[in-house]
Amino acid sequence: MNVLLDTHTLLWYFENNRKLPGKIISIIDSTSNDVFLSDASVFEMAIKISIGKLQLSIPFSNLPYAGCLLR
Repeated sequence: MNVLLDTHTLLWYFENNRKLPGKIISIIDSTSNDVFLSDASVFEMAIKISIGKLQLSIPFSNLPYAGCLLR
């Protein structure tokens, strides 16, 4: 299955946020799924980081590039 993550889901996944349901984590972690990130999510995060509305526990450069498979 192809899966396109939205910004919140991506952030919650990488931040190990408890708000992300286990079923969603299983879908992302499943090797039978192709998980993608949209260009819009990368732009949204970059803008929010630059104006101080978003802080990540991992460097922005460690996040996957837009349009690529997350694994």
